[in-house]
Amino acid sequence: VAATLVDLKKEAIPVRVLKLDHKPKTIDKGAVIATCEPVVDVVARPQEFAESLRLPSILENLEGLNEEQRTAVKELLQEFQNLFSTSDSDVGRCNMTQHRIKTGNHPPIKQYPRRLPLAKKEEAERLVKEIVDNGIIEESSGPWASPIVLVKKKDGSTRFCVDYRKLNEITINDSYPLPRIDDTLDALNGSQWFSTLDLKSGYWQVEIQPEDKEKTAFTTGQGLWEPQGQISRWIQRLQEYDFEIQHRKGTSHGNADALSRRPCKESFNHCTNAEKKFGMETDISVKVLTTEDACSSSEVQKAQLEDPAIRPILERKLNSEDRPSWQEIAPESHATKRYWPLWDSLHLKDGVLYRKWESDDGSSCRWQLILPKSRIQEVLRETHGSASGGHFGVMKTLSKTRERFYWDRLRADVEKWCSECHACGARKGPKTRSKGRLQRYNVGAPFERMALDILGPLPVTTKGNRYALVLMDYFTKWPEAIPIPDQEASTVAEELVRAWISRYGVPMILHSDQGTNFNSALFTELCKLLGILKTRKTALHPESDGMVERFNRTILNHLSLFVSNNQTDWDTHLPLFLLAYRSADHEVT
Repeated sequence: VAATLVDLKKEAIPVRVLKLDHKPKTIDKGAVIATCEPVVDVVARPQEFAESLRLPSILENLEGLNEEQRTAVKELLQEFQNLFSTSDSDVGRCNMTQHRIKTGNHPPIKQYPRRLPLAKKEEAERLVKEIVDNGIIEESSGPWASPIVLVKKKDGSTRFCVDYRKLNEITINDSYPLPRIDDTLDALNGSQWFSTLDLKSGYWQVEIQPEDKEKTAFTTGQGLWEPQGQISRWIQRLQEYDFEIQHRKGTSHGNADALSRRPCKESFNHCTNAEKKFGMETDISVKVLTTEDACSSSEVQKAQLEDPAIRPILERKLNSEDRPSWQEIAPESHATKRYWPLWDSLHLKDGVLYRKWESDDGSSCRWQLILPKSRIQEVLRETHGSASGGHFGVMKTLSKTRERFYWDRLRADVEKWCSECHACGARKGPKTRSKGRLQRYNVGAPFERMALDILGPLPVTTKGNRYALVLMDYFTKWPEAIPIPDQEASTVAEELVRAWISRYGVPMILHSDQGTNFNSALFTELCKLLGILKTRKTALHPESDGMVERFNRTILNHLSLFVSNNQTDWDTHLPLFLLAYRSADHEVT
C-alpha cells in the first residue's frame, strides 16, 4: 500500500495497492489494508514550490508556443527559479557592485520627519513593520536622517518613498554618461521580439558600501532606519556556498538543544587557552544566568597577591594550613585582621583564595571568591547596573553579590554604590509615606490568589505592542509581564490562558481593577467556565491592590534605564527584567 496524502473533505479516499506477483489475491470484506494518521506539518521542497506556484501562472501567458517550446521554457525557468520573486516580501540582492555615496567632508544632514495625517501615519507604521519583518531594513543610530514620502499608486496602494533631495545636493556625481536614446533605438532596428526585466523593489536590491549606509537613513517619527538589515546579510553570505538548507521539525532538535544547555566545565587539550573557562552556569540555585570569569586562575591569584589586605592571608595559606598567631597578624592592616577570624572557612582552589559559606543548619553551601579591591567596581557594576542586575536596591544587590563574592566591608561598599548610582538617582524619586492601615490578604498556597492589571499605554514598539499585561501571584510574588498590542477583552483573555493558566494552572481567585475588559461578558464567561472567583478593587483606589501597582512602578523604573531614546524597544527588555526580578531576593518571601 503506497503512502498517500489525501484531503478528508472529499467523499472518497483512493488507496493505491500494488501486487508484485501474477497470482490472484482475495481481500476479505472488512479487512484493514491501510491506516490514517493526521499530518503534523507539510513542507514543500523548493522544486515543488517552483512547479506548483510559479510555473502555471507564467505558462498560461505563453500562447502560440508548441509543446516542445513550452517544455524548453519550463526547464529554463526551473533552472533559474531563485531569480523570480514570488511575493512582495521576496526581495533579492545584487552582489555585482556596491553603491557609493561620496559627500566629501560635508557634515551630516539631519531632517525632521514630515507630518502625516492619522490614516497615513498608521499606513507608514504598517509599511515599516512589513519591511523590518522581511529583513530589508534595520534600526540606525547615525547622524543622518531623511524624511519619508507616501505616494498613492494608480491601483490605490501606497508606495513607500524617501526624500533624498538634500542628500543628492551634496553628493559628488559620477561623470559616467548615459547612453544616447537615438543610438539605443538604432540598435533595436529589425527586431521583432522584445523582452524586459524589472527588479522587484530594485532600490532595496543594490548593495551600499558599509561606510555609506548611515547616509541613507530615514526617519518616520517612530524611529531611524537604514536599508539592508541583518537577515539579508546572512542570506547574502550563505549564497556564496554550494549547499541546501533542509527543514527539520522542532522535535528533532532535542539533542542539539540539550547539548547547548549542558554546562561546559571540562578543559580542552587542544585549546591554546585551556585555562580560561567560558562555561555557562545553568544551575538554578545560582538564580541568575552567569558566565564564568574570563580571567585565568593565575591572573586572579596575581590580583589577590597585589591586594595589600589579601596578600598576607594568601601567602600564609599557600605555605601552611595552620592558622597564624595573632602576633603575626597584629602588624597588618585592619582589613587583614578581619580576614584572620575567617581562617578555617578560607580555602584554596587552583591557588585562588575562596571563602566557604554554610548556612546554620548546613542545608546550603556556597563558595565566595575573596575579591581584590581592584575588581570591586567591576563586580558591583555587573550585579547592580547591568540588564540582569536590574538597578535594584541595597538588599537585592547585596544578596546577588554575596552569591559569588566576599570582601571586607562588602555591605558598606554596596550601600555606597547604590546610593551614588546616577541612573537610580535620576529615575527613582523619594518614596511617599503610606497612608492608612494595610489590610492583610489571607493566602495559604501558591497560585491561590492572583492579581491582574494593565500597564500602559506605553510607546508603540516596532512589534506593535502598546500595553503590558501584568500578572502576579499573592503567595509566591511570582510575576509575569506580557507585551500586548491592545487591551481588548479578547486579547487579555487569550494571553491569560496562554501565559498563565496553560503553564501554572487555574487560580482560585482572580483580582483586578474595574476596567471594562476585566468586567466584559467574555471575561466573565471565562471565569465561570474555569471556576474562578472574580474580585475587583475599589473604584478610583489603586492602592487597594498595592502589590501589583508597586510592581508596575518597578517595571517602569527598570525599563527607563535600558530603553533606547525613542522608547520603542521596551518589549525586548521585559524578559531580562523578569529574569533580574525573579532571581533577586524578595523582602516578603
